[in-house]
Amino acid sequence: MVRCFLLNKKLMSMTDSSEFEFEEIVKEKTALYLITPDEKTTFHFLVSVFVKQCYEVFIDYAQKCKGGVLPVRVNYILDEFSNFPQISDMPAMISAARSRNIRFILVVQSKQQLLSGYGDTAETIKSNCRTWVYLSCRELSLLNEISELCGTVEINDREHPVLSITQLQRLKIGWEDSQALIMRSGISPYLSWVKDFSVYPQAKFDPVPFIEHDIKPATCFSAPKYMYNILKSELDS
Repeated sequence: MVRCFLLNKKLMSMTDSSEFEFEEIVKEKTALYLITPDEKTTFHFLVSVFVKQCYEVFIDYAQKCKGGVLPVRVNYILDEFSNFPQISDMPAMISAARSRNIRFILVVQSKQQLLSGYGDTAETIKSNCRTWVYLSCRELSLLNEISELCGTVEINDREHPVLSITQLQRLKIGWEDSQALIMRSGISPYLSWVKDFSVYPQAKFDPVPFIEHDIKPATCFSAPKYMYNILKSELDS
């Protein structure tokens, strides 16, 4: 890994100093962006190294704080998480993060991508994600797992899945309205109507002053109750 820096003077120059301290990030609300080209993976390892190093600094700082908790919560929003090189000790990190006021938001396109990147430890990473948001997928193993996690309902003395594989593939996806399945520990799964990101104001990141916008909140409804009514109607007919 060190060789990558030694062979590339521009990379060495870019990373030999910093304009900020990691500890300053957790003292007040701050947004830090890491942007890398998705068509070139040469320097994707930098993201993995950065996440690991700043996490260790945050943990050390948390130990100095009251209760061992960071004063300002840190949210890691890791898009294309499974497409980047493996983050060292990621299973241990995601297991201990919550108690330090650190949250990981992992975005993956498929279950197989996660397995390819993290092997046997992928299950540990998944099990520590208490909230799952499912949008769309064609991966049979993942669809089957989600269907099983949603459970079953009893109709006319027969067990039926709350959401079958076929139904999971048919969730509405559109520019104005889409459906998202939310699975959170301790509560029943539910479906939510959500808007496409591009519909919301400032989606193009135009530098405009903040004003109140009349946006209707997403409406949610219980998946078990919703699917029970649909299945019962179909069976009765």
